[in-house]
Amino acid sequence: MSDPYNYKFGWLCALTLEFEASKEFLDEVHPTPARLAPYDDNRYALGRIGQQNVVIAAPPQDYGFGTACLMALNMRQSFPNVTLGLLVGIGGGAPSMAADIRLGDLVVGCPSQRGDGGVIQLGSDEVRSARGELNLPPPALASIARRLASQHDAFGHQLDQSIDDVLGRTTTLDSATFTRPDRSLDRLHKPDIVHPLDHSSGCSATCGSVPGQLMERPERASSWTPYIHYGIIGSCNYVMKDAYARDGLSAARDILCFEMEAAGLLDVFPSLVIRGICDYSDSHKSKEWQGHAAMVAAAYARQVVEITGQVANL
Repeated sequence: MSDPYNYKFGWLCALTLEFEASKEFLDEVHPTPARLAPYDDNRYALGRIGQQNVVIAAPPQDYGFGTACLMALNMRQSFPNVTLGLLVGIGGGAPSMAADIRLGDLVVGCPSQRGDGGVIQLGSDEVRSARGELNLPPPALASIARRLASQHDAFGHQLDQSIDDVLGRTTTLDSATFTRPDRSLDRLHKPDIVHPLDHSSGCSATCGSVPGQLMERPERASSWTPYIHYGIIGSCNYVMKDAYARDGLSAARDILCFEMEAAGLLDVFPSLVIRGICDYSDSHKSKEWQGHAAMVAAAYARQVVEITGQVANL
């Protein structure tokens, strides 16, 4: 059995979908220790990426508000030497004129060369007023993210190739769930186009793809290559699915995406938050992009772990 003291990286996933995707990026799988801390009911996948041993954790059931915080507390009791945290999974994008965010892109809660970065924890009052304190990522992981950004600028990020490699060899993942959807399924509706609450049909059937209802966006040079955005992530205590609220917060605080799990986590386990974009934080939410977005986040997290093993004193 594995020695629980031999693990430094804690990789947290709030959803089973994220957990299943993340496990596939391990270079080597380790057995779970025979004994965990009392009351620790997390699910674990242990292994190695490059030179680093990693604990990937998920809750016993899919998330509720505060799940990541409880997961981290349990994990650090069972694996006492875990000091570096990653929160890896999916989020809702906040596209704007300043940030051309598309489905399948990645947002990292880390400062960029152009501005602030981290996580703003937003309760309902802060969502209305655009207040909220900015939580920075741990300095060591922010440094790693900057190093990765420099490498990506010079050589490209290769996230799509990494995902293709995993999907080509996996025997456990459903490729239809985790493969990138066709770009025709990336639809950004205008804010005043609201999905009917009482309609059970999919968004493509209900809201359609009529040009007048969609935001006009330029074609990308490569529709298959995800873009990586560094900046501010908004962490709410409810699911953001209001295009007007999304746009207001994006304009007021330069928020690039929204999620729920980081709220509360950063006070007990400072972490780098990594989010693959699966929807646009509006009423047109669907699950079409969730699997691929989880793969993009996991592929980037793997690079963080891998490069950390090449840096002394981390």
